[in-house]
Amino acid sequence: MNCINGFKKPTEGHVLFNGVDLYKNYKNLRLLIGYIPQESIVHDYLNLKEMLTYTGKLRLPRKEAKQILDKRVEEIIAKLDLTEQTYTLIKNLSGGQKKRASIAVELLSNPQIIFLDEPTSGLDPEAESIVLKHLHMLSHKDKKTVIVVTHTLQNINLFDKVIFFAQGGRLCFYGTPEEACRFFQVDNLIEAYSKISDDADKYVENFSKIYSGG
Repeated sequence: MNCINGFKKPTEGHVLFNGVDLYKNYKNLRLLIGYIPQESIVHDYLNLKEMLTYTGKLRLPRKEAKQILDKRVEEIIAKLDLTEQTYTLIKNLSGGQKKRASIAVELLSNPQIIFLDEPTSGLDPEAESIVLKHLHMLSHKDKKTVIVVTHTLQNINLFDKVIFFAQGGRLCFYGTPEEACRFFQVDNLIEAYSKISDDADKYVENFSKIYSGG
């Protein structure tokens, strides 16, 4: 993830953003990329509106921040269903609400692509479903590309495409969840984990043949 979001240059190969080399043009492209790490990126002792306002002043160009910040903060809070938590201290938010607050931080700069590392880690099933439904909304309604690293597959139906990697970063599969079930010959994609663990080489080779048309 760090290689494709601009944080760590790959040792070989290229990362393209709409056909443009990311690392050769990173200065111009970085504001179009949002990244939410697994650890919290929000300040516990500010309320939600304060946190977003201060963050916006730091991230956005001064002229732009002054003109549009209040409206943008209100819109983002409403978009993520956090209006009732507008004046709640971050430390008093639930786990799912705090994760949505972290997403709100990245939305301030209106990125085209958002990366999230284990966004549902530690959340209960209901909170996990809410977070992923909001990410699905950002992708389909707001037309943003959302890339998620996750090991929980209970809500895999909300994803348009899934990628499975074997140890060492070897590609086992890329496609829709439905195509993945057929490829691994399972009814539930959770079962794919054990299949990859048992014989990763088989799936790496099989998918390579499909991808190359062999």
